[in-house]
Amino acid sequence: MVLLELQKCCPEVFNAMEIFIDGGIRRGTDILKALCLGARAVGLGRPFLYALNYGQEGVEHLIEILRDELQTSMRMVGITDVAQAHPGLVSTADIDHLVPNGEGHPYATMRATAKL
Repeated sequence: MVLLELQKCCPEVFNAMEIFIDGGIRRGTDILKALCLGARAVGLGRPFLYALNYGQEGVEHLIEILRDELQTSMRMVGITDVAQAHPGLVSTADIDHLVPNGEGHPYATMRATAKL
């Protein structure tokens, strides 16, 4: 994932600018993973494009699905607010050969977030 590479190669980017992820986000778990790894926001264009085929009802249904998936995944990792998301909540088992093992992430760090 690009966020892991950014965390490893140039972590100072996360303090210098806001990182937005656009593309590849399809589920609430994808949203949570991106936020845990340092993204400030995610784009959800394609799912809404498909949902729009069903009109307003389709878009509202998609929003409900994404909200439920995000809330469920947050509960499963033990957080109640997206501001609590941090890299230690993400399992990198499939890419362990790229990320050194240890407690949490050796190079991905949590950064302070402003309350909006």
